[in-house]
Amino acid sequence: MKTIQEFIKNYWFRNAWIKHPKLRVYVRSSHRLISKGKMDYSFEIANVTAKKPGKGHFTQFLNELEEMLKGTEFKLLYIENVTDERFQKFFENRGFKVYMDSVEKLEGFGICYIKRIN
Repeated sequence: MKTIQEFIKNYWFRNAWIKHPKLRVYVRSSHRLISKGKMDYSFEIANVTAKKPGKGHFTQFLNELEEMLKGTEFKLLYIENVTDERFQKFFENRGFKVYMDSVEKLEGFGICYIKRIN
């Protein structure tokens, strides 16, 4: 497992489980299509499991992550497959937009969100 700082600094890592005292977070670096053929480098959160859900640990993690990503190679923050309606509202309230056609939900899949960070 890598720390979040190691993953951001070595952005050529493609994916990793991140060390965090309160969460298990699986992240990726990728390129995302954002509009009319334009691709940008994205930091992606693919899976999160809280050791003690409902304590605000993910909110704190996301606040710290957004701050750490400022001024890096990453231009976008992408959140994959949000199935819980409460978390969908959470991301929308934080300025995330629904990514492309992910709103056409397939059964068992959630909505993906994206936000420009740089």
